[in-house]
Amino acid sequence: MLKYLAVTIVIAVVTAIIIDTYAPRHLLRYDEADYVFATEQGLIDNHIDRNALPLADFIAAGTAGGTDSSKRTELSELVRERGDLSFYRHYHGPLYFYWLMLGRTFGMTGEQALRAWSMVLLGVLALLMVAAARGVHGLDVPLALLPAALLLGSSINILAASQITPHALYGVTSLLALVMLARVMRTGERRDWYAAVASLALAFLTIEYALIIAATYAVGLWMSRERIVRGQWVGVLLRSIAVFLAVIAVLWIGGIIKLTLVKNYLFFAYFSIVRGSAYGSSPVLDVWAEHFSNAPVACAVGLVALVVGAVRLRRNPTLLPYLLYPALVLLTLLRNRSLSPTYVASVFPPLFMVAAITLDDLLRGRSRWIAWGATAAVAIASALTMPAPADTVAECGEQLIARVVAAVDALPARDSSLLVPREHLPILHYYHRRERRFTGFAHDLDDSATIRELVRERRVSGAVTYDSTDVLRFGRIFPDAALVSTAPASPSCNLTFSYYLLHSQ
Repeated sequence: MLKYLAVTIVIAVVTAIIIDTYAPRHLLRYDEADYVFATEQGLIDNHIDRNALPLADFIAAGTAGGTDSSKRTELSELVRERGDLSFYRHYHGPLYFYWLMLGRTFGMTGEQALRAWSMVLLGVLALLMVAAARGVHGLDVPLALLPAALLLGSSINILAASQITPHALYGVTSLLALVMLARVMRTGERRDWYAAVASLALAFLTIEYALIIAATYAVGLWMSRERIVRGQWVGVLLRSIAVFLAVIAVLWIGGIIKLTLVKNYLFFAYFSIVRGSAYGSSPVLDVWAEHFSNAPVACAVGLVALVVGAVRLRRNPTLLPYLLYPALVLLTLLRNRSLSPTYVASVFPPLFMVAAITLDDLLRGRSRWIAWGATAAVAIASALTMPAPADTVAECGEQLIARVVAAVDALPARDSSLLVPREHLPILHYYHRRERRFTGFAHDLDDSATIRELVRERRVSGAVTYDSTDVLRFGRIFPDAALVSTAPASPSCNLTFSYYLLHSQ
């Protein structure tokens, strides 16, 4: 008992050091602003999905405007004005937002505090990995510590957790679901299967990548069908559905009665198919070169674990969940070529589990000092290759956001309706929603006629932009407009743009 208490204390201390080093201190970003707004609406409103669009209206609005890039601003305005909380959660389940609400009860209300609270989940995930390695796969210390050492030294997972995003919690719920499936494949007990289905529901309550876990579950159930199903397919499947829906209903009744769970996956499919390029357009090899440069130890161990685990899968079928899920996620990255760590973060914890399990098999019968040496070497190598913490306050983009928020704050009260770049709409809505009304426009999508119509319909009194091209364009659209104030690039930051405020007469 003292041994595991010591492990818990060590993980807690390391997590605290990571939080102090890497928790960003800047204002909320695009997604974060919407997420915090949804959190502030409280438990009940998120549980019931207050003001959610009916499914038919959701489909109709998406069909009318979702495929037309010029209508996306209008579509965004529609759901914002309605106050659809599922939209403010970006069509993710509410479980992570409950976690943020819990943090708020402990006084975690500022930007940095909420990010620090999100990063606590990194420590929770590390503890889960140790418990799973020991309790499900029978690994002894030190190899039971290896997955946690890899996780806490992976900048990809650290940076993903440092943002206010459901991906931070999804690391926990996705691994929990995979661990429970591995347990089922080891024990063959039907009761373990139903417990695994309950954990799968928690992943569905977090983020839409859970659909890939469900596919992994289908394969796992088929491979273990002789022990779990025993020919009773109808009964097992019906009880599994009942368990799944019961967990969803308890934690998110709106997902069922308002069919938000269905809408989430419709939106996920739309975004992946229609707007997949919005994730990023970098070549796949360039994306992974970036990930390898940021987290060389984690990526190298993950790649080796994927190959070696596949070779040893026949010998140890419990590796299947930890191998199949990452493989399926990696296939989705052929479409989603974002450089963001959030989309790949859930790939690494299961592969770290594979690394520990296979190394335990290979070192069986050998001195424990070899295992200690391997774990220590990984921890040291990870620490030495960690990138220096970025001074996020000094980043050009963060300076721009801070300047725009401050500039809007300084405007006269009469300027209550403003036209702003769409990428700043959630941020300004969050920080100024009680004083002003904002309408978004897109630099690359909205033409002069669209902007003129937005100003007329919304009775816009002013416009904010940071693009010099827009300044000239606004001058042509509104020849009587006055340039009220400017905020040139900071001397300390090599900005290639600045922003301007145009106040229409």
